[in-house]
Amino acid sequence: AFYHHNSDPDENRLRDLITHNTEPGCLNKLQTFCEGLLHIQQHSHVTTTHKPTEKPTEKPTTTVQVTTQPITTKKPVTTTMPPATTTMPPATTTMPPATTNMPGSTLPPLNLKTCDPLAFVMVLANGNQVLNDNAGLCTDGTHSAPEAVVMQTCKAPAPSAWTAGPKVLENCARIPAYTPIATFEFGQYNLDSSSLSGIFVECTDDGFKIAAQLCGHGPEIFTLHRGGSTLRQNPDSYYVINI
Repeated sequence: AFYHHNSDPDENRLRDLITHNTEPGCLNKLQTFCEGLLHIQQHSHVTTTHKPTEKPTEKPTTTVQVTTQPITTKKPVTTTMPPATTTMPPATTTMPPATTNMPGSTLPPLNLKTCDPLAFVMVLANGNQVLNDNAGLCTDGTHSAPEAVVMQTCKAPAPSAWTAGPKVLENCARIPAYTPIATFEFGQYNLDSSSLSGIFVECTDDGFKIAAQLCGHGPEIFTLHRGGSTLRQNPDSYYVINI
């Protein structure tokens, strides 16, 4: 299914293979193979729920792990009241143990709607522009703004219906791969060159990786680092898209 010694994907051949091999095991193998060619962390073993102009600089991937403090239990606190001056017996009040319940392991992934992973890796491997009439209009006259990839691979509605979900940086380790994300300003996604939408790939030591399409280009993977100078370059501006 690939040209030049398995380096260039033959999209039509891959689509034919997928059409005639719909068993879950086969689809997982195809997805894993494509992820390997794209040099991204493999996620085909993870079960997800599907529903139907400045470039950030790249940096090596370091997966961030969330750890928690061990469970600690405070000793029971007992307060004994002094005897009253009457003939009543001493009144004793025993306070129950004060216990802090901390999770014993990392937090589970958030329950979010994700994109079709196989469709995503196919689009990324192909490298061609993705078009959608509901995406922003680029200067070359095409509707190839970033929203096009999200709508095609995630079955997302038009951007005017997008709402912000959990903040990406605050929940990075809990966000599943291939989750649609975007910049939201005052709760609004704007169809202009300052905004960016794409698909979450994985966390890094000071940000995360996003697959996105810029006007005039096909989908690519970018690394966003803390302290970015613009809205689209700053990972703190991104939220999950509720779809």
